[in-house]
Amino acid sequence: MILLADELVEGSSKKGGQLQIGGFPIRVVRNQYGRQIDSFEHALSGAVADVDRSRTYSALFIRAPVVHTILDPERVRVIGTVPIVPAPAAAEALIPLGPHASAVALLCGKLMVTSYHPELTADLRTHLYWLNECVLSAA
Repeated sequence: MILLADELVEGSSKKGGQLQIGGFPIRVVRNQYGRQIDSFEHALSGAVADVDRSRTYSALFIRAPVVHTILDPERVRVIGTVPIVPAPAAAEALIPLGPHASAVALLCGKLMVTSYHPELTADLRTHLYWLNECVLSAA
């Protein structure tokens, strides 16, 4: 999410700068939920989790960014959400998060971003969703 975001909120840049590719019309806040020690797990809702409704999708958030603003709402589709989880006391949230704070998986054309780490669990729903929506649909 951080690498593909068109904008980072001022003050949330990495020391020494943050490499960004861009191309995804969102503004994000890096590490909004704090340091690695503040990582958490939360149930995911939305199109990504709906691939298999028979079980809960437990997403892992490690130094998770949040979506501050969707810059082009006509092109960006929210496909995964969690309820707004308050930042830990150690992480001072200086910026109001806005209505899209709970958006954790988004799609824009053939690009998909997440603020959680789908590669760290055995649940393949995010990967299957990406494969179906971004890869196979282009064939």
